Amino acid sequence: MKKSLLSIALFVCGLLLWKPVQAEAATQVDNLVLMVNFSEDGANTFQTNFSRYQEMYTGPESEPNRSLSKYISTVSDGQVMVNTYFPQVVNNVFLPVTIQGSASAYPDASAGEQFVQQVITAAQNTSGLSFPTKLDSMRGDGYIDNLTIIVQIDGNNTSGAFSSRKADWGDNQTLLHGWHVGAYNVLPTNMLRLGTDYDQGYALASHEFLHTLGAPDLYRTAGEVGHPVGRWWDLMAGANFTASYPLAYMRSELGWMQIETLKESGTYTLWPAEGVSGNRAYILKTSRSDSEFFVVEYRKKPENENRQDYDYYIPESGLIVYRVNNAVDYHTNKEGNNYIYVFRKDTTDPAKAQEDASKATVGGQYRSSLGSSDLNAHYTSDTIFYSDGSNSGIVIDNVVTKEDGSVSFDVEFPVLSADSYWLPKGESINGLSSPAITGDTTGNSLYLAGIVNENGKNQLKIYSLEASDSSWKVMQAAADADGGSQVDILSVAGKVYVAYTDASGYLCVLQVSAENVQQIYRSQTAIYPPRMELLYEQDSLWISYAAVNTLQMINVWHPESSLPPLTVSGISISGTKHFFYDNKWYAVYCDYFAQGTGGNGCIAVLQDGYWQKLYTMDQLGKASSVDACVAGGKLYLAAANNSNAATAMLTYDGQQWNENILTDIQSKDVVRLVVKDRIPYVFWTSGNEKTLQAAYLKDDSWQKLASTIGTDINGFDIFGGDNTLYAVGATTNGIASVKTMKTVEGIPDPPVTEPEVGNGNVVLALPAGYDSSAKIYIDGVEAASTAWQNDEARRLVAINSIVQPGTTAKTAAAYQYNASGIPTDMYVWRLSYNGSCYTATEVPEFENLFSYHGFSVRYTGNTGLRCTFGIDTAKKSQLISGSGLAGYRITEMGTLIMRPDLHAQYPMVYGSNKLGGGKTYGVINGKFSDKVIRRVNGRDQFANVLTKLPPERYNTSYIFRAYAVMEKDGSSVVIYGPEMSRSMYTVCKQILNRGDFKPGTSGYKFLKNIVDSVEK
Repeated sequence: MKKSLLSIALFVCGLLLWKPVQAEAATQVDNLVLMVNFSEDGANTFQTNFSRYQEMYTGPESEPNRSLSKYISTVSDGQVMVNTYFPQVVNNVFLPVTIQGSASAYPDASAGEQFVQQVITAAQNTSGLSFPTKLDSMRGDGYIDNLTIIVQIDGNNTSGAFSSRKADWGDNQTLLHGWHVGAYNVLPTNMLRLGTDYDQGYALASHEFLHTLGAPDLYRTAGEVGHPVGRWWDLMAGANFTASYPLAYMRSELGWMQIETLKESGTYTLWPAEGVSGNRAYILKTSRSDSEFFVVEYRKKPENENRQDYDYYIPESGLIVYRVNNAVDYHTNKEGNNYIYVFRKDTTDPAKAQEDASKATVGGQYRSSLGSSDLNAHYTSDTIFYSDGSNSGIVIDNVVTKEDGSVSFDVEFPVLSADSYWLPKGESINGLSSPAITGDTTGNSLYLAGIVNENGKNQLKIYSLEASDSSWKVMQAAADADGGSQVDILSVAGKVYVAYTDASGYLCVLQVSAENVQQIYRSQTAIYPPRMELLYEQDSLWISYAAVNTLQMINVWHPESSLPPLTVSGISISGTKHFFYDNKWYAVYCDYFAQGTGGNGCIAVLQDGYWQKLYTMDQLGKASSVDACVAGGKLYLAAANNSNAATAMLTYDGQQWNENILTDIQSKDVVRLVVKDRIPYVFWTSGNEKTLQAAYLKDDSWQKLASTIGTDINGFDIFGGDNTLYAVGATTNGIASVKTMKTVEGIPDPPVTEPEVGNGNVVLALPAGYDSSAKIYIDGVEAASTAWQNDEARRLVAINSIVQPGTTAKTAAAYQYNASGIPTDMYVWRLSYNGSCYTATEVPEFENLFSYHGFSVRYTGNTGLRCTFGIDTAKKSQLISGSGLAGYRITEMGTLIMRPDLHAQYPMVYGSNKLGGGKTYGVINGKFSDKVIRRVNGRDQFANVLTKLPPERYNTSYIFRAYAVMEKDGSSVVIYGPEMSRSMYTVCKQILNRGDFKPGTSGYKFLKNIVDSVEK
């Protein structure tokens, strides 16, 4: 059962980003309370009982703990003190603030801001109110720390503008008695229920106030009905009649306590949440996840029946254990994902949280221990599990309550190794479905793609992870996608390609980089293929897909060279796969609904332009999922039959087919196959729990590959890089995790011996993100390059055709430009000549040293065309220091300028007498100067202006480039930035079209004269 709104008892709060108050920054928080009523909704009840609402914040004398100020002070360990002001109470007389009309005029949530505006206006117009002199103690920024609006609402109106909530006022022009309004809380009287047996006044007020301090909601308003935390364990999981303590981890995130992280087994002691010293929680962390960990804390039920105690409503004393998943967006449970999940007894599902969260204690009546050391144990076996259902292996036992009020317990951590357990690669990604993974041959650069639903829209998202990264980085939110789209991703020679189905059902292929996305294929009709795969064979990119009863293979780069379709006579084709082996194309397919052996899986070969059946899977029968790999001159093929969960391995050496049923591998879903060093690895999900696992074949025996990879897996993909396997699995609740495992020792293919580079040549290995369109320069002179050994990411340059003699070149540089011709990246190599060819050594310190920041026009004084470049501020600081950067020191820097006709004849390099330009760093006219026009985003921007242009040159596109003269080890070298060109006319026209200058101004006249002189 799905839900979109939480019941009244849980109320509605805004989705919050974490902005916790740190006690060191401000311990005083001002809270201004206004009590408002509507003129048409009956008598103002605040007139006679305003003191009761004041006591929500200050506490009744008989129960001082039942107040917001005491609660916040207690849970923050005295680090946050709330100053609450009631400007309507003057000399114990209540001054009403009344809004004209009725609450019925604000029927929905969209009317919320209109209501707040009316409150501010009414308060402004009410005379006699007594405001304090200071209301911004927390930050001192002129904004009221927190405005609370208690609104008189009768009946059951808890929707629309009058639900309990925290929000932020967006109008920074509106003032309330001289103060800006920022964070505000709305509290309707009918939800506070003051003076009744169901009084939750101060608890509800504290919940909303904690939002202002930075706490997130820990209940759900979307997704499955369930309670990931439960209102017993944290006020942010739902208000009770007594405000419960926040979880210790929430208090630590707000800066109010420190929590020690445990990684080793031992006996430990905890003090209860009510304590003010000692350890009140521990973080438990293993190497099986970077983004998820566990917290254990001690909650103590008070011995007396006093509702003033904040843990009054917890069912019993004991340890509680919960999981924190930092991969969840916005760090909240509100949107349906489990940011915080409290482990409870009798778990039946790893994500829904529909079991009784009150039965969470360990060391009491519900459980004496928690966890299992068997890493393959199921989440239903009372394990401490990750969001994908896989067991952490942590065990908590021997819980002992001591006389001093503390509790001791034992923690046992699993002993993990990369050879025995699947370990995480980067942090988990929230909300990703249909995951696909690829990478370069070494696995140093990994790429991940899938579908993410954001704000009701399905989007294809693409991520990257470099060897030095700890978390996946979004490359692109590439395009709108069909919600059920499968995705595939492939890395070829430094380029990344992604296939998916767009929102209209068309099959699309994209070429993706960190800077842009280019669609290189789109099917002619909407086909909604259930399966697709990208392949790179015969120096071409292909897309294989099945739709209805036909298997297609399209050559993306040369569609006219696509393979003929393979069509079955029935209504559905399944178990499809294309592969290239021994210079022939093969296809695997199954006429799924055909009768008898006609419905068995088949393998066909393309001969003379036709598909001819070569082999029938008589042992397996039907084939619903197939994968294939070619390695060591041999074909390996894994296939599953979802009608009986049978799985088979087929091999082919060009002469003989072998088919064997794998009795220990049963799957009704998808199988995947990777072959490394001639050892096949099969991946599959099995059972109702959708457990993802792997097995490998060695010495004629199938063996399970280490531990279970994950459970509750709704989609997965595999990639093999170097000697490591990468498995990405997405759970049914949308948490995608990548895990790695070392391959077992096999028989590696013999290394490929590269041919000689050639006399006077060099091979440059372009970094990730660069493609064959990157411009290559040798000592500042552009050079032609070709792919080295059919690898577009490695470029062969003939230096002796550029530099004479061909043995003196010092540097090489590559510049990547985007589709608009704007330079986006820069990379530099140091060259050394060994007597026959050059060796290129990367200088990573110079990566993106220079940047381009646009053209402009100087229209006063010495007028002219200006080009602005930038240099990395931090790198520049090192380059001008005594120690330098990687041994290099700048002695001079500036801009070179050249006419295009001269550029076609002469090199645009430092020292040429065909150049213009000027210095911006160095000795200028006898004095040292460092001309920086602005410093933005870590770049020192500098510029030179081309002046005294004759009218006949207004439409000439001059070339500009940055340069820096450097010294290293006593010799001089020049590093150049990318070349950019514009004409005075083009820039003037762009500025005019933008409307930067109003007609009649001097700037407008200057630009218009330039443009008119060219266009007349």
